[in-house]
Parts: sequence; structure tokens; C-alpha cells
Amino acid sequence: MNLFRKTFFGIFIFCFVFAKVSAGQIFVQSGTWIVNSELNGLPGRGMAIDVQNQQLVMQVYNYTPAGQPTFHLAAGSLVDGKFQAPLKQYRGGRYFGSGERIGQEDQSAGDVFIRFNSSTTGFVQFPGEPEVAMSRFRFDGVPVGSLLKPNFRESWVVLEYAEDGSARYPWKIEIYKDKDNGGVESLAVVGSGFGEASLFSSNPCLPMQSEEWFQCEVIFSDVSGLKNKAVFEIHKKLSGLEGYVTRVGSPSIRTKLLGSKYSSYNTSSLVAFRMADIQYDQINNYGGRLYESGMSMYVPEPGTWVVSQELNGKPGRGMAIDVQNDILVMQVYNYESNGDPIFHLAVGQMNFYAFDGLNRNKNSAFTAQLKKYAGGRYFGAEALSGREVGDAGKVHLNFESPLKGWVKFPGEDWVEIEKFQFGYGQKNPEALLGKWSFGVVDDWDYVVNLDRVDGKVARGDRASCQYSEENYNLYMYYNESVFCILNVSSESFLFITFDATPEVRAVPAVSREIMPPPFSGITTKGFAVQVRDKNGVDLGLNYLDQ
Repeated sequence: MNLFRKTFFGIFIFCFVFAKVSAGQIFVQSGTWIVNSELNGLPGRGMAIDVQNQQLVMQVYNYTPAGQPTFHLAAGSLVDGKFQAPLKQYRGGRYFGSGERIGQEDQSAGDVFIRFNSSTTGFVQFPGEPEVAMSRFRFDGVPVGSLLKPNFRESWVVLEYAEDGSARYPWKIEIYKDKDNGGVESLAVVGSGFGEASLFSSNPCLPMQSEEWFQCEVIFSDVSGLKNKAVFEIHKKLSGLEGYVTRVGSPSIRTKLLGSKYSSYNTSSLVAFRMADIQYDQINNYGGRLYESGMSMYVPEPGTWVVSQELNGKPGRGMAIDVQNDILVMQVYNYESNGDPIFHLAVGQMNFYAFDGLNRNKNSAFTAQLKKYAGGRYFGAEALSGREVGDAGKVHLNFESPLKGWVKFPGEDWVEIEKFQFGYGQKNPEALLGKWSFGVVDDWDYVVNLDRVDGKVARGDRASCQYSEENYNLYMYYNESVFCILNVSSESFLFITFDATPEVRAVPAVSREIMPPPFSGITTKGFAVQVRDKNGVDLGLNYLDQ
């Protein structure tokens, strides 16, 4: 939304200089949030929350006392899981098909107060109202007491921590339905830097006492051929996972797990929905039991999106996009022809398309009606439910990466859109600062700390990382990739490449080891995990006992 540029560069200069960042910060999931007590199956109000670099943007879609749909914007710093900012309203910007119109700040409804107690839960207080519980809105289609949406499988990169709390090494895991064992939900460790894998056995997952936690008994077949049992306790929600693992051979050692999902796979339509670019289908697939066949497509990173050509520093329109498995929810914040602010909502299924810039209209990944609502709750009002009152026509979407795409609004041509990167900006090396774990399957794992920026490069004691440039194409395997050089010894170093977005920082990676001839250029597959960002925030889900 163009108004963000103006709002941020006034508010955030103060915040970056004076806001204290705490090591106790929570990794907050970006996307659609709701007030728990207002989730009743009827149209109502909600929030689109986007957190980047501990800076938060929130759009609230709600109503006026007269029942008309409207929206408010709040932006500022997130400090120790708490946020406070004025809810500003704007008017006079673009409506569908209008062409260029410049909006202006209108008024403030008062301050909003938020405090998060996990990645997906918290409390919010709107002007004139008491504090109420809120949570990340789930529409992923996963039934209660299950790990998966029917006919889906998920791919994760999960980091294990040692007993002292230090990062140990990453795993690639698959959560799937085991056809060889009656379709029971299972967890397979597909790749590990410690030589552990579990593809040759059934590894059933059953609900624990809490409906959101599952226990999975995994049989490892390590490189020596020995069978070692481990018990996983996992809790996952949307793109984040937390839990513990206990190896039966060391029952007193229960280590922590944190991870991110980077792909979901519809086993019926044979379409993979990817949150990061992956140049290989599987790591150590051992005959292909979990092999992905079919088509793959990008899904957009959740959060705030803007029309690229409308980023001019002046108030305008914007979008909040959220995808869970194959369902997309989109809120559009724009204006009526008389200048009044309004929101529209589109919900539907993403479908596979072959991306072609010349035929976008024929190959939309997403098409849905932009619905309009009225009569819902306004700030300070008692409980009110809205109603659908019409639609503005169809919206079409395509995505060429998790951060870029195209939109066609009613009465308009296709235009480019992008994830609004307000936390660091695009390809800023500061986004790479923090602690990273790099691992190659069955071979090695290294933990490095990038603590300073030198030009376009984030540097640490034995590693340097940067966003891709043309002169590194010889070593690149990904389209929008990060490129790292890791010093292994005085005579050996590694080129490591991977695709990571601000929200998805635990991903497969490819490395090329460079040694004195004749052993140069060995390419291997592995993982890259940002353990902790520059603000000391552990990436993953929630907050396990420290």
C-alpha cells in the first residue's frame, strides 16, 4: 500500500533509533488474524498482520457506525512482544478501474494495543473496547486431531538443539499418510546431517493429551545399518513447528525442535505448493516412496502486498494475501468512487498454471469474486455480525516467485505486484545477520554467526553471505537466492546457495565444495536454517521452555 511508504519513513526512523530490541522477542506469524470471540461463521471484522525485523504493520478491516465497510492502518515497532500505534484512516485513493488517484490521511480512531504470547496467539485492545484474545486465523483444512489436510503431504526443515540450547543440526522431514500402514499419519526423517533417516519403516503419529500435539515413533536406519528408535513430540501450526525428540538409547536426553514448512503437496492433483525455490525433488529419496511427481507452483509469502507501479510515497491501495495449503484469502484495501475507504474480500482455491507472461489472463493461479460486506462491528460497538451485500467483480492472480506476481482487478489490466518489504527492504544484507546452521545430508553441519555488514555482504568469523549477483551465476542454483562462502579449512571452502524469503528461513540448500585439484567442484544437497535473526528472535513456532 503506497501509504506505507509515507507512514513508515516518518514513524520508523524514530523506532529504529530509539526502540529497544529484546532477546526475548517472539517470532510472530504474518497473515490473517481474528478476535477469537468473534469467530462465529458470519462476516465480521479481522486483521492482516505483517511483522518484519520486529516492525509491525496491521490493517484492520471493519465497519463504520453506519454499517459501511472501511479499513484502518497501524504501523510501528514490536518491543518485547508488545505493540501500540494509532489506527489511521485514509480517503480519496483509487477505486477499481479508476486510474491514478492520490489519497490522503483523514483521521485516527485512536490507539490499538497488542501483546503476543506466542507465534499465533495474543491479545488486542481496540479503541473504546476491552482487551480480548486474538489468534492466527486457520483455514488450512486440517481436521481437529489430525496433522494433515486430506490428500496432502508436507515438507519441513527442522532444527534440533543440543541440551545446552545451542543449534545442533537440521533435518528435512516429511509428514505424510503411510499407504503401507492403513493410511496412518506418519513422520519420516528424509535427510539429516547426523546420518539418521527413517524411510524404510512405518513411523505413526498419534494425538497426545493436547489435541494440537502429536507423538510419532520413528525408527532410524543409520549409515551403519543399525535400527534406532526415537520419539518425536511435535506441535505445528501453519508454517511453524516446535517440539522435542528423545532417542530411546538416551532416554534422559530430550532435545528441542524448531522448524519451518517450505512445501505442501496435493497427492490427488499432483501439485506441489512451494514457499521457496527448490531445484531438486527430494533428498535421499531411497527409491522414491515420498518422491514428488507432477507439477509445482509458488505460493505468495503471507502479509502485505502492493502494486509495484503505485509505490510512489503517497497514500493508496494495497492487499493482504494469505495462503494455507491450496486456499488463498485476499483482502483489498481501496476506496469508493466518492473517496470513502472500503475493503473487499476474495477467497478461493489456487490452481496449477504454467506461468506465461503473455497469457496471464488464460492461466490464472487464482480467480475469485471480490465480495463486499456491510453491517459489521465498529470500534467501541457491542457484538455485530455483517452480511454480504454484493461484489465488485473478479480478481485474477499469478505468482512468479513467493515475493512477486501479477494481479488483474475488475476493469483494469494486469499489473505487477510484490510483497512489501518494509522491514529491511529488498536484498538488504542486514536481513541475513544472525545465527545460521548449514548442513549437508549424511556429511557435516556448521553453525555460523553473521554479525556485521560490509557493503552488500553479511560477514561472520568464517562465513560471508549475500543476495545473488550476476557474477555468481556459475554457482547459483536458485532464482532469487542467497549465496554464502564458508571457510572449512585453510585449503577448503564451500559455496552454499539457497532460496529464502523473510518468512521462510529454513530451506533445502545446495553446496559446492572447493578444494585443491583434483577434488574441486563436488556438489551436494543439504539445508540452510536461520536459527536466530539479528534481533535475537528464534525462528520457528511459539516459545518452548528454555
